[in-house]
Amino acid sequence: MDETKTETSEVTEGTESETRHIEVRNLGPVSYLDIPVPPDGGLVLLRGPNGSGKTTAVRGVGCLLGDDTDYTRKRLKPKDGVVSGSVSGLGVQLHIGGRVNRTGKLTVESVAGRVGLGELVKPAGKNPATCDKARIKALAQLRGVKPDLAHFHHLAGGQQEFEALFADVQFTAPDVAELAEQVRKAFHAKKREQHSLRDRSQGQVVAKLGAMDEVDLTAECDEKLLQKLLEDSITARAEAHAQVTQSRQQAQQVAEASIALGKAKHDYSGPSVAEAREAVHKFNLELVAAADFFGQATEQLAAAQRNLEKTTAVADAATKRVTGAEVAARAAVAHQKALDGWQQTIEQVTPGMSTERLLEAFDIAETQVTRSHRAVEQGTAVRRAKALRKEADLAEAVALLHDATAKSLEEAARASDEVLSKLVSSAEVPVRDGRLVMKNTPRGETLLDELSDGELVCWAGEEYIDNVGPGGVTHLPQEAYQALDADGRRAMVRWARAHRVVIIAALVDEVFEEGQPPELRAEVVGGHTPD
Repeated sequence: MDETKTETSEVTEGTESETRHIEVRNLGPVSYLDIPVPPDGGLVLLRGPNGSGKTTAVRGVGCLLGDDTDYTRKRLKPKDGVVSGSVSGLGVQLHIGGRVNRTGKLTVESVAGRVGLGELVKPAGKNPATCDKARIKALAQLRGVKPDLAHFHHLAGGQQEFEALFADVQFTAPDVAELAEQVRKAFHAKKREQHSLRDRSQGQVVAKLGAMDEVDLTAECDEKLLQKLLEDSITARAEAHAQVTQSRQQAQQVAEASIALGKAKHDYSGPSVAEAREAVHKFNLELVAAADFFGQATEQLAAAQRNLEKTTAVADAATKRVTGAEVAARAAVAHQKALDGWQQTIEQVTPGMSTERLLEAFDIAETQVTRSHRAVEQGTAVRRAKALRKEADLAEAVALLHDATAKSLEEAARASDEVLSKLVSSAEVPVRDGRLVMKNTPRGETLLDELSDGELVCWAGEEYIDNVGPGGVTHLPQEAYQALDADGRRAMVRWARAHRVVIIAALVDEVFEEGQPPELRAEVVGGHTPD
C-alpha cells in the first residue's frame, strides 16, 4: 500500500463499534440523518430540496473522513437553538459546538484530508485550463508530491546550472502543479530573452552588411603598400612641379637677356670692336710717324723752327685722336662683353621639354596623386568592410547560438510537463502545456476536459482507487455530482461497486409532500441513474 494512504486502524477504545453508518445530529439545518455505508461499496445520495442541509451534511461527512481543515471546521455549526451537534461513524465522532472536537480513528481508508474525488471529476473552474490545473494539483496531493525545485534541476543540466539560469527568478509555488507552471513560464521567459538577443544580433548583421554595401572587397587594401604608392606619387608630383617652376624661371631669364641684348644693339652707336681697334692702330701709326717726324723736326729745329710749331700741333692732334680711339675701343670691348654675357645666358639654358610638356607631365602626376589618395581611402573602406564582414559573421554565429539556446529552453519548457507527468500522472494521461491529455480514446488523443462525464469518472476513479483502496469511503460535493450527466453518474455507480468504494454525494430533490417540512434522506443508489 502507498505510504501516502491513511492506514486503517481499529476503533479506539471507548468509541462505538463500527455500524457502517454515519449519523448526523443537529448540524446546521439537519436535525438527524442516518447515512448508510454499504459494505460492498456504491453511491449514497443525500437527497432533498434546497435548504434541507445536503451541503452541510456532505461537509460534515468530509470532516469525519479527514477533511478537517480550518475552513471546513469553521463552516460546521450546530442547529439553531441547540448547544452542540455531532457527526459520528466509521470509528470517529465529531463533537460540534463552539469548536469541532474529533475523537477516534477511522476504520476505513480515506484521502479526504488530501483531496476529494470531485476535484478530479468536476473541479471548480471557469475554463478547461483552470480545471486541468486543479486536477493536476489534486493528483499531486493524492500522491503526496511536494513542490520541490529539485524535480526540475536536470532540465537546465543540474542544480548549479538551474540556479545560475534563474538567479533572478523567485519560485514561490504552493504546490507542484503551480511550481511546474512557474518553471515552464521561467523557461519561456528565458527563451524570449534569447530570441531578443538573437534578433538584436541579426539586426547587427543587417546593419553591418548594409554599411559595407557597394564596397569592392577584391580591391587592394594593404595599408603599407597603398601608403608607399601615395608617397611616391606625391614625390613625383613635387618633382614635376619643380621642373615646371625651373622651366618658367629659365624662360624668364632668356626673355630678359634677349630684351637686354636687343636694346644694347639698338642703343649703341659707336664703332665695333674691330673698327675701334683698326682706328687705334691707324692712329698709333700716325703717332709713331709724328714722333719720327718730331724727332727729325727737333734735329732740324734750328733749321726749321717754323716747322716745329706746325709739327707740334700735328702731334697734339694725333695724340688726341689716339686717346679718343682708345676710349672708343674700351667702350666697344665693354659693349661686346655685355653682348657676350647675355648671349651666354641664352645659350646656357639646357635644351629640354617645353613648359607645355612639363605642365602635361605635372597634370599626370597630380592625377596619380588623386588616384593614390582614392586608393588609400578605398583601402581603408575595404579593410573596414572586411572587419564588418567578420563582425557580421560573428554576430550571425552569436544569433545562431542564441537561437539554439532558445530552442533548448523551449525543449526544457516542454520537458517540465514530462517531469510533472511522471510525478502526478500516468503515461496514458500526460501533461502537455499545462493540460491533461488522454492518449488512447476512440477519438484518438483528446484533452481530458473534452472527455464525456462517464470517461472522466472512470479515469478519476482509477486514479483515486490507488489511494483509497477497496472498502474505502469518500465524499463528492453536491455541485460536482450535479454537474455530471447521466452517463457520468452511471459510470460513478459502476466504478464504486466494482472497487467496493463508498461515495457519499448530494442531489437536489424538489419533490416533497405539501405541508411537510423539507426532508433530507440518504439513499443507496441501485442500477438506475438518479435524476
